[in-house]
Amino acid sequence: MQSTYTKWLRWAIVGGLFASLFIPFIIANGSLFPNMFFPFITGKNFTFRILVEILFGLYVILALREPKYRPRFSWTLAAVGAWVVWAGVADLMSVDPVKSLWSNFERMEGFITVFHLGLYFLVASAVITAEDLWTRFLQTSVGASVLMAGYALLQLGGRIGIDQGSSRVDGTLGNAAYMAIYMLFNIFFALFLLVREWNNRTSRFVYGIILALDTIVLLYTQTRGTVLGLVGGLMMAGIYLIISTRTMPEYKKARTAARNSLIAIVALIALFVGARNVPAIRDSAAFGRLASISLSDKTTESRFMIWHMAWDGFKEKPVFGWGQDNFNYVFNKYYDPRMWDQEQWFDRAHNAFIDWSINGGLLGFLTFIALFGAAGLALWRTRELSALERAALVALIAGYAIHELFVFDDLISYVQFFTILALAHGLSQREIPANVAFTRPVSNEAIAILAPIIAVVVLGGAWALNAPGIANATGLITAITPPQSASGLDQNLAAFKTILAGSPLGRQETVEQLLQFAPQVAQSQAASPEIKQAFYQSAHDAITAMTTQRKGDARLELFFGAFLDSFGQYQEALPHLLAAQEASPKKQQILFEIGQNNLMRSGDTKDALLVLQQAYQLDPSYDTALIYYVSALYQSGDDAQADALLMKRFGTTTPDNATLLQAYAIAKLYTRAEAIIATRLASNPHDAQSWLQYAAMFYASGDTAGTIAALNKGAAADPTFATQAQQLISQLQGGK
Repeated sequence: MQSTYTKWLRWAIVGGLFASLFIPFIIANGSLFPNMFFPFITGKNFTFRILVEILFGLYVILALREPKYRPRFSWTLAAVGAWVVWAGVADLMSVDPVKSLWSNFERMEGFITVFHLGLYFLVASAVITAEDLWTRFLQTSVGASVLMAGYALLQLGGRIGIDQGSSRVDGTLGNAAYMAIYMLFNIFFALFLLVREWNNRTSRFVYGIILALDTIVLLYTQTRGTVLGLVGGLMMAGIYLIISTRTMPEYKKARTAARNSLIAIVALIALFVGARNVPAIRDSAAFGRLASISLSDKTTESRFMIWHMAWDGFKEKPVFGWGQDNFNYVFNKYYDPRMWDQEQWFDRAHNAFIDWSINGGLLGFLTFIALFGAAGLALWRTRELSALERAALVALIAGYAIHELFVFDDLISYVQFFTILALAHGLSQREIPANVAFTRPVSNEAIAILAPIIAVVVLGGAWALNAPGIANATGLITAITPPQSASGLDQNLAAFKTILAGSPLGRQETVEQLLQFAPQVAQSQAASPEIKQAFYQSAHDAITAMTTQRKGDARLELFFGAFLDSFGQYQEALPHLLAAQEASPKKQQILFEIGQNNLMRSGDTKDALLVLQQAYQLDPSYDTALIYYVSALYQSGDDAQADALLMKRFGTTTPDNATLLQAYAIAKLYTRAEAIIATRLASNPHDAQSWLQYAAMFYASGDTAGTIAALNKGAAADPTFATQAQQLISQLQGGK
């Protein structure tokens, strides 16, 4: 009986670990899994957490009964433990401990995920190693990658949509970079298995096909940092073979092949660089983005700027850092205004090593580096693998490290990395002397008492950690789904309130969605005044609570101010906008909201002009900042300076711009407004809305004849506008 229940425990754990390899295929979009907010992230993460919690509970019972499954020391285990512990300490000391613990739906990282990765490492390293199942485990992972590659090929063929809305394949991971690193790991897994089973002709053929397939998919993700990781990893494999086998005659052919491969890789790199501007490469879906790499490339420049901001943030908090998921504080505080044409709310440094220096200060950085160092050293030194097998795994560590220099992790890349850490630990763990009490099994009687306790703790903990978050993720979909009739708005509001009263996970995203939803309700003709007021008050209360909890969050303060501006509450909005500016003094988007949407609308043209001038001077190459500034100049009567700025930038005072058009109308510069609209009509004479605007400018200037003439021209150019034009003409003539 004893062997029976331990056997069931063992194979339940093994089955769960193998099942984890198929988590990448989960999409919580209402088909097989409930429809959740951020469906590519939430479904995978909740599944992983629940699975790991159950597996860990089973593992504790198994390890108590069978000492061979208990953890044993290795430097990899020490590195993982140090990383998890320090992440917890840093998160407790973070700028926003709640966010550092729970993260959000978009990332679902935080200490919760770090802790679960540590548990996954313990279970996988102990059980898969003890059962000697690493080959089968990696084979299953590679097999899953073939299914993912097939999905990607269907995306390339147009049979399945690409969820990012671009040409970069993303599989069921929802992000091309996530897909790329998934393929990189499996490429090196396949390479490891290829050299392990080299003497089997069928295996050579199968793994060769898989390597080619996964590499093709990796290239079509167009993720440059990961492609560089692949190249760098392959070069590391060759270097490792040359160094580690220099005194081994039996590897002479392998060393020769490694040298030739290194020469071939260098030659291919040189050839690619030389031919990068050839149309066949430059315009290729697989190589185009790779060919565009340069120090002057916009993405490259933005990465250097972000890293510089991160360095400033690290210098401010070098000991504990800012805590996980708090990079936004650093990004906003040290924002470089030259990044106006990039994402405005970066929450990662796009360099995992830098991210961990922000997450946990110097020790956060060092413990993360230690994961690579400990695993790399264990794989480099082990003699349980052949030199070729070691080369493949060392190359994987190197390739992944290169990838990490340009991208950040998601759950799946973390799990794959911790799989390699578990393997490295299994290859280097120390044996425990037989007379140590740690090696003694717990009695059946004790297990009978402990097992129910463990089950209650694990299942209760799993429910407490996950059920509220799942409810929030599904409830938010209900909250933001427009109802079929105005009467259904009550259900939307109830869904928002339920989430806001529940788990912290996803609360900020819920507040932000409510801030967007409430103004839409306010503009609805069908909604009752009572429901409009209820939405306004709920949104106001929610963002007030959020900004009180998260002091100095520029994004939240800006959203609060913009929300109030949309309701005409300019006086109440201004302190929040100024708080956002204080938290991020160089972000033009905040200055635009203050100057254009708050001060200008409230009639304070003088102060608005100063704010918009500041936004323009932060980076004069930003056309939107220029337009806002000159619009304020016109409305304040300084036509000469505004004209000079427009002529310098555009060579004309009437570039086609909606903001400038509105400014000319407000400043009663109707001739210029007419010129802008005339330019539009010259390129699109069938645009009824432009003809209506054109006529409106004549009407505003008091030229009734010109108004009628414009309406007649519009009716002739666009027959669909004829009826409306005739009605307006009749009204004008009747007014005479």
